[in-house]
Amino acid sequence: MSLAFRHKTHLPDRISLHVCSDCDLAFTWPRETDGYARYYGQVANDFHTGVETFRNVEQLDRLSHVIAVRGLKRVLDFGCGGGGLTSELAARHPDVAFVGHDVNGNFPSGSGNLLFTQALPEGPFDLVILSHVLEHTPDPAGTVRHIQSMLKPDYLYIEVPDPRGYVSRDQPQHLYYVDRLHINHFGLKSLTRVAGDDYGLIEYSEYDMPYEVGPIYPSQFALFVVAPRSVAASLKDYLAEQNRTALGVRTRIEHRRFYVYGFGDNFFRNRAPGGPLAGLEANILGVIDRGIEALRAEIPEGWAAVHPDDMASLNGQLIVCTVTQASGLSDDFAAVCPDSEVIYL
Repeated sequence: MSLAFRHKTHLPDRISLHVCSDCDLAFTWPRETDGYARYYGQVANDFHTGVETFRNVEQLDRLSHVIAVRGLKRVLDFGCGGGGLTSELAARHPDVAFVGHDVNGNFPSGSGNLLFTQALPEGPFDLVILSHVLEHTPDPAGTVRHIQSMLKPDYLYIEVPDPRGYVSRDQPQHLYYVDRLHINHFGLKSLTRVAGDDYGLIEYSEYDMPYEVGPIYPSQFALFVVAPRSVAASLKDYLAEQNRTALGVRTRIEHRRFYVYGFGDNFFRNRAPGGPLAGLEANILGVIDRGIEALRAEIPEGWAAVHPDDMASLNGQLIVCTVTQASGLSDDFAAVCPDSEVIYL
């Protein structure tokens, strides 16, 4: 479907509607990010009207419950418009700090626990509210990623129109729900994708929002919370951290010769790619292990095989220890090899 409009600065004159069957998202095209930003920057948000006519009590009760039950103390309403929702929440929760952010957000709040600002405030926030914002945003996923990165909210509340309710809650104007300002039409799947893998869905529902025209507007909301990191992501971080640690140890020993205490699994893990002993076979003078007799056949040619009872002969040599949990091991080294430097892997 394609629609043409009269010329309006910064907005497309003609749009087409597209549907992504994979992510359950419908969207209009074209969309020019800077153009939309300039357009909304020139649109007054009508602060007084926004506050005095706020009628969405169901949304207000829902968010008030989230704030109270979860003990939230710092809340941002991103794209707060006239500030009606933010002002009502601030009045209900005087012990909570609220910030309303909008491109035209430099107006007085009238409340000591509420600040309206045009500039993106500093995080972190316990909760960021995106109420009827993302349907207007050329890059909704990018907007949410920016919020998550800069503001680090524990909870993310997203509310947008519900396309599944368009047909049963029709408005007087022809094709009212399809225009060049409502450029995204979300399903639950696309909302979840926009929130990203770092957030998990904990509440979702559709409801009828009070509206000046109609008189109701089909809406949906989703509440997300920071999700535990996945096993894959956690292992990736762990391996990267281990490689950084190994590199630090390696720089201390790569130009020196040394004996290794412990010829068990720890030793072989340390020789794996990225490990502190990887590629340093030529640096190893010998192996110290209590089971050295049974292991002697496995020790590479040229390496000495030493029992801990015979360590006194190694006094003064560098000892790299792969066994860190043995009780009293440091005392043994100090007593038997007092002149040796010991590095623990």
